[in-house]
Amino acid sequence: MSRLKGPSAQERSDQLMRLLGDALVTWSEVETPWRLVFPHGKPFFFAGTWMTWEGTRGTKKAPVTGKHELFTFLTTSPNKVVKPVHAKAMPVLLLTDATLRHG
Repeated sequence: MSRLKGPSAQERSDQLMRLLGDALVTWSEVETPWRLVFPHGKPFFFAGTWMTWEGTRGTKKAPVTGKHELFTFLTTSPNKVVKPVHAKAMPVLLLTDATLRHG
């Protein structure tokens, strides 16, 4: 498995992204879907990053060579709400004005 090479996360801060959401959907370890919402019902943002990468993606049967936009969600240790459902990790959620400011 190859690793993507390029600038550090700090050098790529312009490629941080925020994705609007109103719920967190996760699968429990027994493969049951859970939809978690905040009691206040307000939307929030998921934190993530993106980059353009050039190479071959897809299956061996149908490879796609060229430039690709790659996206990922940032994750963290689960909080007390998510941990009983998904013990390994949860996405980073941006909930306050302070966490929404960057750059």
